[in-house]
Amino acid sequence: MSKPVLYVFLPSVWAKVPELALVALGYPSDAVEKKSINLVEAENLSPSFVAISNPATLPVLTVDGTSYTSTIDVTRYLVEHAPTPHKAGTHQALIDAIHADGIDPNFPFVGARCQAELEAKRAAFPGTFIKTRYAAVTKFNEDADEELKAYYATKLPTLGYLNSIYTDAPQDKVDAFVDTSVKHMQRVNEFILHTLPTCLPESGFVEGSTPGEADFHLAAWIARISLLAGAPTAAEAQGALEKELGEKLPEKVAKYIEAWAGTEAWKEVYADGLH
Repeated sequence: MSKPVLYVFLPSVWAKVPELALVALGYPSDAVEKKSINLVEAENLSPSFVAISNPATLPVLTVDGTSYTSTIDVTRYLVEHAPTPHKAGTHQALIDAIHADGIDPNFPFVGARCQAELEAKRAAFPGTFIKTRYAAVTKFNEDADEELKAYYATKLPTLGYLNSIYTDAPQDKVDAFVDTSVKHMQRVNEFILHTLPTCLPESGFVEGSTPGEADFHLAAWIARISLLAGAPTAAEAQGALEKELGEKLPEKVAKYIEAWAGTEAWKEVYADGLH
C-alpha cells in the first residue's frame, strides 16, 4: 500500500477537519503525505488537479488510486483506518448541518454586510483572493480542450459574479449581495445561539470524552467563524463571538471551545492561529 496523500491549503477551513483527525486519532506524523494546493492561484481548478478531484474542493485524500473528494468522506476514511481502531461517529445529522450551504463558513470570508465592509475587503486579502482566482481560471479555460471548457463553464459564472462584486458591479447587484451577506450571518448566529447548544454535551465532546468524527467538523467550523468574528486565537473566541452575536455565548458552546483548545490536536493544527 502506498502512502496516502492529503491535499490541503493552510487557510482552508475544511482542510483543517482531517488535519485535526490525524493528530487526535494518533496517526504518526509521517503516515500521510500532505501536499499544498494554492486556492488563491486556483490550483484546485487546474487541469492536473481536476483530474484527481472533479469537485475541485479541499480536502482530497488519495489512497492507492482512489480519491476521496469530500470533507466527510476524507475524514471518515481517517476515522475508520486510524492506528487505534475507531468507529464512525453517530452524529451524521450534525455533520450534515455544519456543511449546509446556509451556514457555510467560507461565504462570510468574502461576504460584506455593508458597503464599507465591501470596500475594506476589496482592498484586502479577500479582494486579492477573488480577483486572482477568476483570472487564473479564465486562463485555464483559454487553454483547455472542449471537455475542460465544458467543466469550466460550470465554475466561471460564480467566479465571475464574485469578481464583478469586487470590481465593477452596478449598485443594485452590490446591494443584493450585501443583503445576502446579512442574511447568511443571521443564520450562522441563529445556529450558534439556538441549534448548536442542543447538539452539545454538558462537558467533553459530541462523540464522547475525546474528540470523534463530528467533533473534527464542528471544531473547524467554529474556528473559522471565530476568526471571522475577530478572534485570531481560541482564547479570544468567546469575546469575539459574543460581540458578533450581541449577547452571551451559550455556556455549552463556550465549554466546547475551551475543551478543544486544550487538546494537542487543536494546539498543533492551529499553532499559528485560527483559519
